[in-house]
Amino acid sequence: MPQKTNVDSRNRQIAHLLHPPLTDIKAAEFIGVAVQTLRNWRHLGKGPAYLKLSPGPRGRVGYLIEDLQGYRDRCRIDPEAAA
Repeated sequence: MPQKTNVDSRNRQIAHLLHPPLTDIKAAEFIGVAVQTLRNWRHLGKGPAYLKLSPGPRGRVGYLIEDLQGYRDRCRIDPEAAA
């Protein structure tokens, strides 16, 4: 497994500044579900990956845009490919 370099770390920091985590409200809007659905998924261990930004059961969460895009891509169904 390749070791992480300072360049990798710096690239992640820059990406975070360019695309900070989205709130659950914005994340729900991005993937087209209700905010409560996203919250239910978190409770059930489903849905897109998220960040726990503060401790506790009511702690703040955030969603990375790349995780939301990946989740949306995985939910995509191409009927012609299935035929």
